[in-house]
Amino acid sequence: MATERRAALVLFVTLLVACAAAAGEAPREESTEPVGRLPFRLDRNRVLLPVRIGGSEPLDLILDTGLGFDGVYLFHREFLETLGDIPFLEVQVPGAGSGAPSTARMADSVAVSSGTVTFGPQRVIVSTSERTQGFPTNGIIGWTLLGRFITMLDFDAGEILLFENDGYAPDSSWSRIDLVLKNNIPWIETAIAIDGDSLLPAQTYIDLAASDAVVILTGPGNKFAAPSGLEEKYLGTGLSGDVHGGIGRISRLRIGSFDLRDIDAAFAPAEVRSKQKGADAVLGCDAIRRFLVVFDYAGGALYLKPPRAPAQKTCEEYLSD
Repeated sequence: MATERRAALVLFVTLLVACAAAAGEAPREESTEPVGRLPFRLDRNRVLLPVRIGGSEPLDLILDTGLGFDGVYLFHREFLETLGDIPFLEVQVPGAGSGAPSTARMADSVAVSSGTVTFGPQRVIVSTSERTQGFPTNGIIGWTLLGRFITMLDFDAGEILLFENDGYAPDSSWSRIDLVLKNNIPWIETAIAIDGDSLLPAQTYIDLAASDAVVILTGPGNKFAAPSGLEEKYLGTGLSGDVHGGIGRISRLRIGSFDLRDIDAAFAPAEVRSKQKGADAVLGCDAIRRFLVVFDYAGGALYLKPPRAPAQKTCEEYLSD
């Protein structure tokens, strides 16, 4: 029975990231009033939000497009003590890396807030795995913002604006890119040229918690091969262990109508770096941070605009255009 219970809990946590509600794109009237404002800072190419869990002091949580459920995942077991006597379940959480999933404890209905927004009862998962205890940040948050709201990130101002899903439609000055959710993770089509000018289309998912501009997934059956001369490097630790690969440069990365040229790129074996079937690449924060960005999951769109084109503007100035 214990084995069956553990297996059921593993399946339960896995299913948490596969429960998106599909919504078609429909005409919407533009509104310029955000329903929430959240400050953030960029640290090592990761978006860090101050988030309160229950009655805690603000914790630094990474905004992660890979966290596909309402709630937060905390890296350090010490937070179990701050949550009091609420009931927990033992669970396992898979992620990047070649090892076994991380062990954790899970509770429901915990209050979560950030900036001007209180998100109400949320699921909280606290890692008990040794591999996460030394992580320098406190945890991750994702769907709580991105799945509930149209989410604008202004990297120059260090602010996130949240809009109701029918409350804001970017105008024609933005570049619109079709976005599809798979297991509640956002995917777009990019194009990549490893060397030279010839682009190949790439099925790409967005991992805002990744500090790289792009990670090219390699291995048998994958579209891209790692070029020679890469600098071998430890690329990080995921929830299932360490990820090793190589660092080099690629000649072009096309995102919508934008070309990023001669940029750093990581190369990693797909079976270790990614749990997402069919992915050719992973788009990370070092690429996303170069733009003013709107994630519109409900509308099936990612919107990009260079933050200094035609002139330096804040979120507020863009909204008043």
